[in-house]
Amino acid sequence: MKVAILGTNGQLGSDLVETFGEEAIPLTHRDMDVTDPESVKILKELKPDGGNQHRRLRQG
Repeated sequence: MKVAILGTNGQLGSDLVETFGEEAIPLTHRDMDVTDPESVKILKELKPDGGNQHRRLRQG
């Protein structure tokens, strides 16, 4: 399962990258600005396993 993690320069983001290991797709503000629709298109190229992880966490 691939997981895109935003804010990987910060404490939480870097901890999540360490936790997910090879499954992490680390992204910084330089990689993707969530306020810029063009910038967010990078997620389509990276193709993280989206949509289901948050549901699994809630059911967890």
